[in-house]
Amino acid sequence: MAEDLDNVALIDNPEKSILEAPKEYVEATDYATSWYCDELDVEEGFLTKKDYAKLRHVNCSYLSSAKAPTLLALKQHAQSLANLIKTLTVSDQFVKINKGKKTKPSDEVLSNQAFDWIVDLDTPYTNADGYHHLPLWKIHNHIRAECSGENSTVQYHCPLHSVDDFGPLAAAGETERKRLPYKTHRNLLMHANECLEILDHDYSATGGLISILPTEHENDRYQLAGARNTLVGQWLSQYQVLAKRQHDFEIEAANSRDLLKGEAVVPMQLLSSAGIEGRAEGRQVAYPQDRFVLVNAGDDVFNKLHLTLDEEEKEAHARDQGRAEGEEEGLRSLRPSQAESTGNLVFVEAVSRFYRLKGQNKGTLFVLPYSDDHPGVGATRKLEMKPAAVIVPKATWPERGTISHEQHERELDELRTRLERAERAAKDGRKLALGKKQGGGNTAQAETEEVKSLKRELEEAKKTIWDFEVQETRRAEEARIEREKLERASKKRKFF
Repeated sequence: MAEDLDNVALIDNPEKSILEAPKEYVEATDYATSWYCDELDVEEGFLTKKDYAKLRHVNCSYLSSAKAPTLLALKQHAQSLANLIKTLTVSDQFVKINKGKKTKPSDEVLSNQAFDWIVDLDTPYTNADGYHHLPLWKIHNHIRAECSGENSTVQYHCPLHSVDDFGPLAAAGETERKRLPYKTHRNLLMHANECLEILDHDYSATGGLISILPTEHENDRYQLAGARNTLVGQWLSQYQVLAKRQHDFEIEAANSRDLLKGEAVVPMQLLSSAGIEGRAEGRQVAYPQDRFVLVNAGDDVFNKLHLTLDEEEKEAHARDQGRAEGEEEGLRSLRPSQAESTGNLVFVEAVSRFYRLKGQNKGTLFVLPYSDDHPGVGATRKLEMKPAAVIVPKATWPERGTISHEQHERELDELRTRLERAERAAKDGRKLALGKKQGGGNTAQAETEEVKSLKRELEEAKKTIWDFEVQETRRAEEARIEREKLERASKKRKFF
């Protein structure tokens, strides 16, 4: 299997996303978890890096619950905290709220302003303004929990998790009131990446995520048509087509480089003369041998062919010598040697490859000699033989030796032992009941009940063993059918 998956990169970390947690989030404190929301992105311009130090202790249940807070709720919460601090501490001085600013603070705080809740700490804050009752989903915490340890990480809410919407702008219907507060582009990408990593890990034995698509086999055509109507199916199908085209282009480019390597005799029929003089001369005659162009015929293949011919000549000489010795002993070789059949010629069977440009019915033929063992095209042949990606490796079926099978075997042995004991006990019980039949009635009745109990246990043991054997037979038959199906699929399934 390792040879079939040389070009497949498998991801074996389904529980850890390759996307790291964002750096722009407020870290956890001793009293609250970390806090991250849409407005914490520095690129959005809502906050700057200096603001993170000010928001170090901002997180609380108001920002991390399933319900987004409103501006009114935040001000009420701030007023309650201010009252709690006022109760726990003693203050004999005062400062202005807007101290340090260039603008002069007003003597009275206007309504609906940022700090209108601090005007009267003795009166619970309330506000009838509609904007104060809008849910602030932008500051809602996206972090669900934290994992403590050597590598502390945060876990985010599922972007498809829905909550009930509320506020003046909420829809009236029950279905429309559902909202997806965590459905940001980043969260959706992280969630999709984790799902794809899990699928790729589960299908790693068959080539990863690409092998999820059904094959073009007749039994899978209906499923393949349905898969191509989905976004993931279209994406994987396009990837397979592009990968196959890229692989074909690489092979074609390699063959083109092999044709252009070295010197090639340009055929006469491809020559043309430009200008009036050239057209006046007319077309020159192209001889049959000019229709074939010998390409990539350098010293490497020349020496390779001569080396092969030298070996063949040595073998022919050895056969001739053996034939001569046989004639001296009165024996004759039934098969004539190469030297005898061809005189002074030595030949070898060598495969050559012929190329022709597409669209030319009887165009020029480019001949690549000794294409199988050509020293200069070995990399191209290897590229043609080896697929760019392997979807399904060769089907194998391991021997039955799993823990589950061993456990079933132990249960079967225990049931057989129990059956033997029950049979012996039943026989002994019958003898004991017959021997004491003349005795007391209670004793005989007790022995009869014991025999009946042993009989019931015996029947249960037989039924259990029978069910177990039937189940094992059915499981073996299903395994055989599945194995044959995998073998047929591995033969008919195409790469990509």
